[in-house]
Amino acid sequence: MHKRVRNAIYWVASIAIGLFLIFVSADKHKLTFAQTSLDDASEPLVILVDNSGSMGWGDAKYSSQNQKCLPGKTPRCKIDIAKDKIRKLLTKENFKSSKIGLIEFGNWREYADHQSRCTAVKPLVQPTIGNRDKVLKALEEIKANHDGVTPISWVLSYVFNDIFKPYNLLPGNIILVTDNEPTCKEEHKFYLNDIIASFKQQGVEIKLAIITYQAEGKDKDFKDCAEKFPDICKYWPAKTIEEFYNSLEQSAHSLGYLPEVSMNKQNKTDKLVDSRCTFRSILTGALYAISALFISLLIAIVIAVVLPSFPGWLGGIIITIKQLIPSNPIHLKLLIAAIGALAAILGGLGSGLTAIPCSVDGS
Repeated sequence: MHKRVRNAIYWVASIAIGLFLIFVSADKHKLTFAQTSLDDASEPLVILVDNSGSMGWGDAKYSSQNQKCLPGKTPRCKIDIAKDKIRKLLTKENFKSSKIGLIEFGNWREYADHQSRCTAVKPLVQPTIGNRDKVLKALEEIKANHDGVTPISWVLSYVFNDIFKPYNLLPGNIILVTDNEPTCKEEHKFYLNDIIASFKQQGVEIKLAIITYQAEGKDKDFKDCAEKFPDICKYWPAKTIEEFYNSLEQSAHSLGYLPEVSMNKQNKTDKLVDSRCTFRSILTGALYAISALFISLLIAIVIAVVLPSFPGWLGGIIITIKQLIPSNPIHLKLLIAAIGALAAILGGLGSGLTAIPCSVDGS
């Protein structure tokens, strides 16, 4: 009876070791379980939020643009509308492990002075993988501002010179949210087209998506940029809140962070992609786990064959394993070879499935 209890303990210990190796393998590849081919865009994304004076006024749909707004009340601040819709976009699963950065600009009273209103740029979150929650939290900290110019050209130069270039984050993407074209004084104004032309001449790989909200008649620079540099600059004007969010989604599509599908079919296709990718990911994780189990068994057999008997619990485990080993040397070699081959095959299949992308049509 005592021997049976001891053997049972040894078996439990062996199983625990095997399960530990399985969980280690699964944890090592934990991104596989949640990842789709669209989930982790390789290129960093920096979102630029205009918080100049005009963004702190009321939505033109509900009031005159010269009427101040209060958070949570009508008229809603345009900056609050922008924050809400950016937040809604980023909560999509595809952005969960993307490299996202956030910059606020234009609020010179908070982080600049009157002499440097055109350099009022405040980096809130640096673009690193998996920092979406930090970006969402930083969005909450942006408060409405009722005074300040719109230093768009300056903030674009800042992104390139202080973020993308020094941290080797090129190629990179930018989403710019604003309600006005650059409005700094001429001596501080960098013309948007000149900056984009400079990027192009240097071979800088940057894509710029511009989304304006109620900027009719104040978007000539953006239209010119999209016309002259269509491979770099895209422009989406919006008059209503619904159009504004649709423009955000379309910009994310154009930059590769969301699947390129029509708006009507998007939800259905997302579910198809997610379900098939989830199945493949689970299968991949299972193959890695099985491989880890077989490798652990192979190691156990080798230890039991090579090592002599030891007193105590280690000796008991070795004896238990030896009882399962064929006495015939030929059979033993065949068993070891079979386990090793199976582990190699499963590991190869797991690695192969990890590299298989999940396309929109599920293929």
